[in-house]
Amino acid sequence: DSGDVIEIEGIRRAEERAKSADIKIILVSAADWPEIPERLSGQIDKNTIILLNKSDQTRELQNNGPEEALLNQSFPNITILPISAKYKKGLGVFLEELSAEVEKRMELTDTPNLTRIRHREALSDSVAHLHRFADSPHKEVALLAEDLRMAARSLGSIMGRVDVEEVLGAIFSEFCVGK
Repeated sequence: DSGDVIEIEGIRRAEERAKSADIKIILVSAADWPEIPERLSGQIDKNTIILLNKSDQTRELQNNGPEEALLNQSFPNITILPISAKYKKGLGVFLEELSAEVEKRMELTDTPNLTRIRHREALSDSVAHLHRFADSPHKEVALLAEDLRMAARSLGSIMGRVDVEEVLGAIFSEFCVGK
């Protein structure tokens, strides 16, 4: 725990982002098991992989003994893997498990995945403007055009610049409404 205001804010933001992560990896010391800090245990869900580091120092984990059974009892349906970062034990199994999880999630959709938060936010912003355009109860051209402008700008931030005036010109020339 830190008293540094900036570090505290960074931790808060990281925890907030973790809530919506596709895959969470929580690293805890095997020596402290089954204790997990409350801040981390609140993050554990079906998308979590728990890594028990320093498993080389815990005989039961080396031999798949009673502590490993306790692991699975404490968090059913959660992948829990003993590793030793120092001796590089269990890392291969972890990487295989992580790869399998990523592949499984990639297969769930035929649409391309947006990996950059900035791209997701820009696309969401663009969609919101398009919905506002489509659902607008008033047909005031200037307001409708502004929603289209904002949607195009959001898309342009991902794909490169979009000439908004050219797009609006093409759309409004089709409908003979004018700009």
